[in-house]
Amino acid sequence: MTDWLDPVRAALDARSKPFDLFVRDDDGGWDDDALVALLDTCAMTGTVVDVAVIPDALDDDLAVSLSERAAAGVARVHQHGRAHTNHEPEGRRCEFGASRSYAQQLDDIGAGQARLRDAFGARLDSVFTPPWNRCVEATADALVACEIAVLSRDVSAVPFGRADLTEIPVTVDWMAKRDAAWTPSQLGARLAAGLDRTDTVGVMLHHAVTDADERDRIAEFLGLVRPWARPTTIARLADR
Repeated sequence: MTDWLDPVRAALDARSKPFDLFVRDDDGGWDDDALVALLDTCAMTGTVVDVAVIPDALDDDLAVSLSERAAAGVARVHQHGRAHTNHEPEGRRCEFGASRSYAQQLDDIGAGQARLRDAFGARLDSVFTPPWNRCVEATADALVACEIAVLSRDVSAVPFGRADLTEIPVTVDWMAKRDAAWTPSQLGARLAAGLDRTDTVGVMLHHAVTDADERDRIAEFLGLVRPWARPTTIARLADR
């Protein structure tokens, strides 16, 4: 049943023009089988997935699999921090937060970039997604020093407003705000609100917590919006 998508249908009917749509999946390197299943689901809808890969979690088998999918045009690959490790002694979790110096952040970003370049070569996009969608100005400085051109966080993050760093945020977190009383209709309402908000919609997925039922919902959503959406990727949006 697709009743949960009724708010999305209404939002689409209310639109006067198409919108750009990209899908970002975080935590590449964790639960490879779930990642492959998600990529297969999205490929069936003609959707290219921006996979944010944790450099320290990447093994050779996943590197080969993602390289093949990138070559086939069904996935893009970019950097997701270094180890997805929290370094903040208190407060919200963050790998690239205020407690870490510019030098420490530069070292981690550079080391992670080198690992991914070794694995993916020219197929590595010049994009950085910080774990937990959080980072600080020193992170932006380090990204520019590493010649990484694009930062992707959540739309709630205050932009750095730098001319030397393009920001392409996700606008809808697929897995957010779930508790014991959660229902798919709540997800439909949030997706509809995301469609109302902007002409560029970025959906954030996490394959490691996405089961078969969830993949079915993802396919239903992507199939529904396809006539209105212009499928794109983070790198293509930044190139504009």
